Amino acid sequence: MYFATIMGVAKAAAVAAIVTPGFPRAEEWAYAGLTFVYGGAAASHIAVGDQPKAWLGPLGFAGLTLASWALRPARAVAV
Repeated sequence: MYFATIMGVAKAAAVAAIVTPGFPRAEEWAYAGLTFVYGGAAASHIAVGDQPKAWLGPLGFAGLTLASWALRPARAVAV
């Protein structure tokens, strides 16, 4: 049960880092962390032979995370 709490807090912190402006490095790490979590969950379900209904959700969230990263607004570059 404690692992679910840790993961929930980590995901909430990642979302906060993504939506808070001014912290581009934290945002990049948040996207990476979410991709690792969701990709790892999908891979774990597939590795143990779970049915697609178990791994399609995490795989979908990994895809949404990658799409969000790819479609994020460009950062202004200071000269």
